[in-house]
Amino acid sequence: MLALLPVELEIHDAIICATAILLQEEGGDAVRVLTCDRQIAGSGFVKSVW
Repeated sequence: MLALLPVELEIHDAIICATAILLQEEGGDAVRVLTCDRQIAGSGFVKSVW
């Protein structure tokens, strides 16, 4: 999972993104993150909903 951590983000945001990426890769389904965090939403690493 460490390889999935986006280094451009603050560690807590990176963990949220890495978890979503892992779930998407393992499950094969589209994963969205429910957040109002602008760094996560604007990162492009995961799709977000708010």
